[in-house]
Amino acid sequence: PEGYLYLSLGDDNTNTLSQNLGDLRGSLLRIDPFNNDALPVNASITVRNYAIPADNPFVNTPGVMPEIFAYGFRNPWRFSIDLVTGDVWLGDVGESNREEINLIAPGGNYGWPHKEGTLCFNTVPCDRADWVDPVVEYARDEGISVIAGFVYRGTDLPEMSGKLIFSEWSSGVVWALDFDPQTGEGTRVAIGNVRTFSVVSWGQDNAGEIYAVADAHAKLVA
Repeated sequence: PEGYLYLSLGDDNTNTLSQNLGDLRGSLLRIDPFNNDALPVNASITVRNYAIPADNPFVNTPGVMPEIFAYGFRNPWRFSIDLVTGDVWLGDVGESNREEINLIAPGGNYGWPHKEGTLCFNTVPCDRADWVDPVVEYARDEGISVIAGFVYRGTDLPEMSGKLIFSEWSSGVVWALDFDPQTGEGTRVAIGNVRTFSVVSWGQDNAGEIYAVADAHAKLVA
């Protein structure tokens, strides 16, 4: 909404880079592609054709890449920005136990690889206050790859207004997330199923209507 470009990068197979703020991987990035301002003192490269937004959380923080907007992700597939509130929602595909949907806070640390969802992964205990928990998570008995979508802001389905639409790749189930900003809690309700494998991404038009990107054999069952 502010004219900046957001992009997400996964961690690598060593599961070490998402907590390394000197590396861009395992993070959600935010840049200004239309300008080329003076380089911050912690610029990742010395010559580039984009600028760092002045309100990025780590601008001029020594040792931290200023492009980083939030970090601690394993495989952030995918994220979107609410057309009305500007909230950033991100799905993070887990390693072995949890799939998760996160509400992004600037500078937030979402815990990977110390945590997978709300579970400890390679750090015990894993209840540090600066590791942000997901709004919603589910276990491997429900799926293996979350496909995060968009907050519905269209008019065709008024009962879905304000709800984040997302899905599970392996089962084809589609959920609507009802989020309470006062409590920070969310509940998900299954609203359909795409058979057979499955939704791989989502799209949204300027009117707020949502599109599912599915493979050639998928069929929507509402």
